[in-house]
Amino acid sequence: MTYKRLIRIMEDDFYEADNLIQNIVDAGCSEKEVSCFCECYKRQDRGEELNILEVHREELLCDIHQIRHSMELLEQMLSTLRDDDI
Repeated sequence: MTYKRLIRIMEDDFYEADNLIQNIVDAGCSEKEVSCFCECYKRQDRGEELNILEVHREELLCDIHQIRHSMELLEQMLSTLRDDDI
């Protein structure tokens, strides 16, 4: 393998890892989750990478359900107040 080819492979790996990290950050993962994911990525521990992302996904789903419940309560209060004005 030539030196230039090795450099290109290393650059490709860097950009792939950089994009992956940016996606994890954009998905709302905490600094700890990103750090743990990076360690797993370095060890090529795909199972633990998946676990980290699945746990975060579940947390987001719980947040969504809580927000939905809050919105429903707010809608009920608004409806009640509007009906009282009639």
